[in-house]
Amino acid sequence: MRDTGDWDAETTPELGSVRVPWSVQDTAVATGVVFVAFLAFLLVVGFAATLLNEDQRLQIAPWFAFASEAILLYVVWTFGVGKHATGWAILGFRRLRSLRLAWLAPAALLGSMAVTGVYATTTTALGLDRLSPEPIPDELLGGGALQQTMIAAALATWVPLAEEIFFRGFLLQGIASRYGSVWGVVVSAALFSVAHMTISTVLPIFGIGLILGAVYVKSRSLWVPMAAHSAQNLLAVVAALAATGS
Repeated sequence: MRDTGDWDAETTPELGSVRVPWSVQDTAVATGVVFVAFLAFLLVVGFAATLLNEDQRLQIAPWFAFASEAILLYVVWTFGVGKHATGWAILGFRRLRSLRLAWLAPAALLGSMAVTGVYATTTTALGLDRLSPEPIPDELLGGGALQQTMIAAALATWVPLAEEIFFRGFLLQGIASRYGSVWGVVVSAALFSVAHMTISTVLPIFGIGLILGAVYVKSRSLWVPMAAHSAQNLLAVVAALAATGS
């Protein structure tokens, strides 16, 4: 099947039509599979943590991170690309139709950082410690330079790739094809937020999801939200390492 997923270039993002072969039912089942898999994955990780010492946990942390994100790609293949015999390009791996849209990536990064900053400042000012964003776990930042480099590389490349493919390329387009781009952006952002399974990040990640979804709709290229997502993750790692003095 040809890659037919796209927004009409002659219409605005809010009114543009999205045509992808997978249905809303496909996205719903896929989402259910992802959440069940994530819960099972967390149970396995929790059990493994009780059996391993600190050094062993540090060594396997990058591989657990890799495996958890791989679940997203497997689901996209099973319910989207593979099921409907279409190419991966349909998810949004296309060039910008105009270089004037290149500003969307840095704008999304700045917007995402602003959302995170405002949320952190507000929760701190109100004394809502439980809702304050938590730092990156020590299991991901500990270890030597090689360990930290591997984690930084994974968070800046593999994680944004898998998450943007699933939440923007697959979910957003699948929902937008039936209910329109606005609902596609909102619902995919909500699921993106809940999937992180941390109460302290539900609101800021929802806001970030809205921004990433909006720039995806505007640019019609997955590279734009992926670049912003990658840059923010890398900055978060650098900031966390600087705070720990590593």
